[in-house]
Order: sequence, then C-alpha cells, then structure tokens
Amino acid sequence: MRTIIVTSFGRTWQILPEILAFVNYPKIKIFQNNRQINNFHKILESQNIETINQFWIICNNDATTNNAIQNFENWKHEYIKIYGNEGIPEIKYIKSDFQDLTSQEECDAMTDLIYRTILKAKEDSDKLLISLTGGRKTMSADLLNAASIWGCNLLFHININQNITIQKNELLSPLDHEKANFIFPVLVKSNLLSNYITEIPNKILSKDYPIHFGTPNPSSTNLLKVINKRLDEAKYTHYNAYKIRQSNNSQSNFLGLHQLHPSILNALTVQSPTKEWIAILPKAELHIHFGGVLNTHQLIEVAKTHSDDIEQLKNESSSFNDWILQIQNAISIKNDDYLKKFIQDKKLLRDHLNLPKPLAVAAFISCFDKNADYLDQLIFGNYTNNTHYRNIGIEKYEKLGDLQGSAILQSKKTIEKTCDFLIDYCKNNNIIYLELRCSPHNYTQGNLTEKEVINIIINKLKSQKHTDFRLIIIGSRHNDETIFSKHVELTGNLINDAHYKEYIIGFDIAGNESLKSPGELRPKLLPLLKECIRFTIHAGEDQPVDNIWQAVYELSADRIGHGLTLINNPQLMKRFKDKNISIELCPSSNFQICDFNSKKYPLMDYLNYGLKVTINTDNPGISRTTLNNEFLFAAQIAQLNKNHILQLIYNSFKSAFLEKEEKKKLLLKAEEKIFNILSNE
Repeated sequence: MRTIIVTSFGRTWQILPEILAFVNYPKIKIFQNNRQINNFHKILESQNIETINQFWIICNNDATTNNAIQNFENWKHEYIKIYGNEGIPEIKYIKSDFQDLTSQEECDAMTDLIYRTILKAKEDSDKLLISLTGGRKTMSADLLNAASIWGCNLLFHININQNITIQKNELLSPLDHEKANFIFPVLVKSNLLSNYITEIPNKILSKDYPIHFGTPNPSSTNLLKVINKRLDEAKYTHYNAYKIRQSNNSQSNFLGLHQLHPSILNALTVQSPTKEWIAILPKAELHIHFGGVLNTHQLIEVAKTHSDDIEQLKNESSSFNDWILQIQNAISIKNDDYLKKFIQDKKLLRDHLNLPKPLAVAAFISCFDKNADYLDQLIFGNYTNNTHYRNIGIEKYEKLGDLQGSAILQSKKTIEKTCDFLIDYCKNNNIIYLELRCSPHNYTQGNLTEKEVINIIINKLKSQKHTDFRLIIIGSRHNDETIFSKHVELTGNLINDAHYKEYIIGFDIAGNESLKSPGELRPKLLPLLKECIRFTIHAGEDQPVDNIWQAVYELSADRIGHGLTLINNPQLMKRFKDKNISIELCPSSNFQICDFNSKKYPLMDYLNYGLKVTINTDNPGISRTTLNNEFLFAAQIAQLNKNHILQLIYNSFKSAFLEKEEKKKLLLKAEEKIFNILSNE
C-alpha cells in the first residue's frame, strides 16, 4: 500500500522532521514524550496507515527556501547515519518557477500548482495525508481547498503553542517533555471524499495538468480556472435545483441551465428575446415539407439547373423556342393575365408541349431570372404584405406552392439544388437537427423511382456535418388512395432495410383534413402500426378537435401537426400532458390559413398547461418565413420571454423521433451550446 503525505513549505526547515516524527511514530521517536502522540497514532491506525512511503513538499524556488531544504537534507543525512532509513520516506520536491508570492498572479499560479500536486498524489496513492503546516497562509488555505476537492484520508495541522527554538541536534533524539509538548498535531478532517466536480462533465486527470519533481514547474492557472468554473456551477446547481423543486413549473427544461448563476436564470424570465439572440441558439426543426422549402429567388436558381437542357431544346424545337420568346415578352411588358394562367393551372404548365418533366416548368421559371420580384408578385400578389396574408384557408395556401413542389422537383438536378438551399437554411437558422417530410412518389414523374428520390435526398444531406437529419414519409389525404397506399408500403419496406432505416423515422398524414379523418385511414395504416413506427399527423388545424382525438386514439399519434383546436377539449389536453404527446405549432402558416383575428392563438395556453409545444415553419418558402422568424413571431404574439423560447427549443429536441441514446446525445449537444451562450452573455 502506497501512502503519500503532502505539505507546503516555507523557510522553517524544522517543520519537515516534525511532520515526519508525528506521522511515522514510533519509528521516529522525536515526540515520544508528547502527551498527544499516542492519540494521533491511534487515528493513523484507524485509517490503516502504518508507514509513509513518500513525502511531497511544495515550495517556492528562492535562496532562503533552498537553504532551508538543504538544512532538512543535512538533518535527514545525520538521522539516517544514527538510526538508519526506517521511518524516512522518499522525499520529493515540487517547486514553483518564482521566488515568492508577491502578486495575485503568483498566488494563483501557486494555487494551481498545489491543486495539480494533490491531483497527482491522489492518483498515485492508496492513502493520502495532507499537512497544513508549512509555507505562507495562502498555501495552507490552498491545501485545505484541494483536500475538499480531491479528498484525502487525513487532513491535519501541527500547532506550536508558543515561540520556541529547536536546534538541529535536538531533533536527532527525543525532545524533553517541555519542548515535546509545545508542539502537537491537530486533526482537521478525516475520510474526506472527493467532490463530484472532479468527475463531471469529464474526469479531471493529472496527465492533463502535469507536475515535475525537482525542477521548477512552469506557472499555469489552467486547472485553477477549471476548478473555479466547476465549483461555481455546482453551487448554482444546488440552489437552482431547490428553486425548481419549489416552483409550479410543469415542464422540465435543459438540465444544464441549472448550472447557471441564479441571476441569469431570473433574467431569462423577464427579458424579451431579440432576433439576434434567437439566431445564435441551436434549434431543431420537426415540421418542414420538402416541397415547401424554396422562396421565389431560390426557385429560379433550382429551375436554372436545367439551363443546358433548355438551351438544347430551344435549338431542337421551334415551337418550344417560340413559347419561351412569348414568356419573355410577357415578362417584359408585365402581361399578368398571360403569365398567371401558367402559374395558377399547374397541369397546363407541367404538360406544356408534352416535354419531359420538369423541363416546361423549369423553362418557364428560368425566364424570370432577372425578374425574381415580379415572379414573386405573380405568385403571392397581396400576400407579399403579411397583413393581407391571413386566414386564406388551406386550399389557397397550398396552391401558392404549386411551382416549388412537385412541379419542379422531378429531376436529380432540381432535388439536389433544393437540398443545397435546405442545407444553407439550416446553417443560417442554426438548426442542428432536422426532420424533413416528403412524398417521394410525387417526384417520380420525371422517371425517378421513389427510392431514387430518397437516395438523392439522403446522399445530399448526409454530405454536410452541421445538421443531423432524418426523413418522414407523407401520406396525403388529397392524393388518390393508390398513392397513399404506395407511401404506406414504401415506408414499411424502407424501415426494414438497413440502408434506409437510420434515416426513415416516421410517417405523416398531411393535406386537407376535411377530405378524410384519421379514423377513416386506420385500415390502410395498420401495416405501419404493427411495425410500431412513430406517427405525426396533421390534425386540428382548421377542423374540429375530434380529428385530434381520432389521431391519438385511432392512430396512436406521437405528435400532432398544428393541433390548434385541441384547446376545445380539456380532457384531451390532459391526455396529451400525461402521455407527452407533442404539438407542432407553425405560427406563420397557422395565421395564414386560420382565423386568429376572432380567436386566441393557443400557444401560451398550451405552454402554461404543460403541453410539449414545438415551433416549426411548415413551409418556409410558402409562408415566407424562417425558423428564426417563427420563434420571434411566436414571442411577439404570445408575449414570450427568453425562458419560454428555451422551453420551446428543449421541447423540439425532446420530441425528436430518435432512439433514446441518440436523443440523449442530441440534447447534451444542444445543452452545451446553449449553456456556453448564456454563461458568456
């Protein structure tokens, strides 16, 4: 068993043999006449400490200290000549690279050196003793702090009840009764356990904060900074945990927030979030449709991926070339009526001249290359003004996305370019986790298969490292039953295929709720229900709360898209709370589709009740928004504070369709980023 004793040391050399005489009694008999020596020896025996193997001495590197060390070494040499090596351990010196503690910087560096020494001694020993006897008072205080951090078997001090002078030769034999009892050991603590801060968030190891024996140790405060930071966080955690237990908050939040100073947490509950603050926070986006990603400028760039094909076709087909000239002329003279008929009748444009898809659509859109704002006006009209873009209904809303969805996404080129814009979107909005919804069969009119569509998306999105992404397959109510069934069958096949199962994590029912209720779709969805796949279902957006009830009880929905009418059924709200069913609110599209002039938006009611609400974009291109803007809009309409925003972000990560361990890693990643942001504000 290796036992190490550590002490700080100043300029009084006698303290070193005195320490040895107390801890290695009766092998060293200097204090055999001390009245308390036997009691102290019993304390050592109770700790199973029989002998000291190593004696580590922390000191400065000045002439006086070095002279004192030499006096101790001379005493040791003479003692060994008389009594032999028994009782004399291996002596190791840990020296600083400065001569004295004359500034705050030097005191901090000494604290760090003491912390590093105790860390190393704790790793190297089976039993550790710490003496608070020698050196400056600050050094003793540092040793006391180090003992409370890393723990030790025995923490003691040697007290001198009056000034006495002991000569070197007196310490070579037992002291007389008078002098022996002027000096006595004082037990400070025994069996000190290490503080948990040495273990989390990662174990502190001496190899990362090394010390050197004999030669001066370079000044450093790296370990001191780590310890101080962890101690502060631990102190705040205790206080905040108590406050949280006493609060009426019905939802949990990022646990890492408990490590913040209480003043920061209090500020979060009163401060309003700014656009800049929201932008730097990591986020998850759980409800976004691939066919609704592009804004008008991006739509044109996607169409231009077929520029070479369009140029070749113009050279080969005079009718096609003439049509392009007509489009360009209509744009130049702002012939709205002529252009709008192609925009408003997607079948007319898609099937024009019986061209391979999506060439007609790409050619039409590409003609607006220098007139993106005009195309935007043709598509959205008065809706470019948000005050007019309200309560238009689901059918008008979906029609606004005719060009950017399945009309253009019929080729590898356009799908890949859309993925590029989606990647940029995630980076710009600090989205580190994305669940993308798509209907792969809708993108097969250009001779791609459903699997090819999915492969293009997966291969493109997994090539970047910023955002972890997954896919949710959509079954649309407004498609014919054959297409719906194809998406069900496709999903069932993919989740059992090793190549796809990592990415395909759920199934969604979308589209106009009035066309089919969740209960009516249950028979077709039984194969997926048997596979225990996760479901998110558009329900209760502009239809009665019964649709939400059916989604939960008929289809075992894990999440509900929109869920705006849930507020009308308190019992069902309780079910959501008890079962942790999440609600995917999309503020902009909710206001654009539904009437929230005459009724209250339920966001704050849901939060106050303790429901797991998330904020999403739905279709950022159609809704003319971003996830950053959605959080800001939500804050404005519901008077949210910063803490509400963090709660909504936490809910999003917590509601992800991931396996437990994956979700845990994702939450920790987000938590670390948020903690660093808040702690540095």
